[in-house]
Amino acid sequence: MLLNGDIATSPPAGPRFPLMFHAVPKGTAYSWANRYWYTGTFCWWGNTTYRRANVPGPTTDTGFSLKFFE
Repeated sequence: MLLNGDIATSPPAGPRFPLMFHAVPKGTAYSWANRYWYTGTFCWWGNTTYRRANVPGPTTDTGFSLKFFE
């Protein structure tokens, strides 16, 4: 939880947030039957530059993203 939307805050366990999700393993055909549960953590990652091609307007933006850990 980010207190007041502040990315400098963190949960009691530290700067990584727990995460549980389901996905299809890489190289496996996509289907609901092929989905498995995974756990990991993520943190906010600052100063990420996003680049896009062939779009109207700016082709880059800098902001925050999520970094995932297994």
